[in-house]
Amino acid sequence: MTRVVVVGALSLSVFACGPGPGPAAFSKDFKTSSGYFTLMSKPVDNSGMDAATFVHKLQRTWYSTNVQGALGGNDLPAGTVAVKETYDANNNPSNVLFMIKKSKDTWYYEMRDKDGNELAMAPKGDNVAMCLGCHTKFKDKDYLGGTTVKN
Repeated sequence: MTRVVVVGALSLSVFACGPGPGPAAFSKDFKTSSGYFTLMSKPVDNSGMDAATFVHKLQRTWYSTNVQGALGGNDLPAGTVAVKETYDANNNPSNVLFMIKKSKDTWYYEMRDKDGNELAMAPKGDNVAMCLGCHTKFKDKDYLGGTTVKN
């Protein structure tokens, strides 16, 4: 079963992920909707951080409101969504990446360009090895990295 996900002006297709808000909870604009929140008042520059951990240098992350108050915990509910917008050196949006929790230790990953097109060489799906290479470092926070970042 396929559901259509809309992020900003982007239309994204993802597979159903079980109970919880999941893809159906995406609003037309995650930046202004009451369905998402962010701890980042502006994009965070990770370029001075550990390159193996922070491969997305300038980025901002939104989370589905079903985890507000539980963010940073180690057992978030299925359907939890994290949307990461990455930026180029001129502070312009470049890519949109997202994670959707399907079950304990299983996250769906996908990457799109700023216009909503799938990145041809980017892997997508459950527990993608390329993504888990970094996200495993955050297993104690249910695989989410920027849960304590505030600027």
